[in-house]
Amino acid sequence: MGVAQPTLPCGARLFITYRGTTVLTQVVDRGPYTAGRQFDLTDALARKVGLRGVQTIHWAYARSGA
Repeated sequence: MGVAQPTLPCGARLFITYRGTTVLTQVVDRGPYTAGRQFDLTDALARKVGLRGVQTIHWAYARSGA
């Protein structure tokens, strides 16, 4: 489970939150390449947080060493 993001470094650990469900994941690829989109979640991650289609999510860096 991971996300694609065009500017964050690959391997960066993030908390993704959607409708009260938070999951720890990491940046695994570059993208998305569609204007106006900042993250592309894998199917498994989207299912885990209950996301379908294009939605607004919240994210935060996970502290390393915690």
